Amino acid sequence: HKDDYYKWFLYNNSNIMRDLFIPHIDIDNNKNKVLIIDRLKTRRFKNMNHIENLIKNDLNLEYTIEYFENIDFNKQIEAFKKHNIIIAPHGAALTNTPFSPDNAIIIECCHDEWHPYYYFPGLSMSSMKYHALICNTPSVFPQWYTDEYKYVNNKKLDTIADISKIKFVIDLYLNNSFKEHKCYLF
Repeated sequence: HKDDYYKWFLYNNSNIMRDLFIPHIDIDNNKNKVLIIDRLKTRRFKNMNHIENLIKNDLNLEYTIEYFENIDFNKQIEAFKKHNIIIAPHGAALTNTPFSPDNAIIIECCHDEWHPYYYFPGLSMSSMKYHALICNTPSVFPQWYTDEYKYVNNKKLDTIADISKIKFVIDLYLNNSFKEHKCYLF
């Protein structure tokens, strides 16, 4: 569905704009750092402790947890710049995607009531990132919701992130298995 992405994000080089306006931070390319973004009110992770255990104990990766409602834009940019693996529920925090390092992986977790396939994946693609959209029922694609939520009108429900899918995506990323900057649906 690249044509859908291009309707929203016409240019595949927004990383150039990032480099012009935002000072570069040298990060150790051999060290993977995870940013877990949670939310305070809606679309929160109901299983944050499981996500944290996965990153800390199973994958043994360095990580940071942030709630963007409490930090200013400059600190949000800094957080994205310092991490190459971003895990977040669907939401406005992902507008910071272009500020993450080139070839970073953005893991967007969605509840089945709302998983728009080309909002943030298009932004990732246009800024040289990999994007994994994780939802419980990917088979409903290209619908943005399951039939159960057809008339819900986007209540911004909290989500239980699928830990096995997050682990699978991170393993693919760490093994350089993604071949294109596009949205991978899980």
